[in-house]
Amino acid sequence: MSDIKADNKNENSVEDIAK
Repeated sequence: MSDIKADNKNENSVEDIAK
């Protein structure tokens, strides 16, 4: 569960940068 949450947060950060 922790790994999934961390991975999801990382994806959100990448999308923020891409934006």
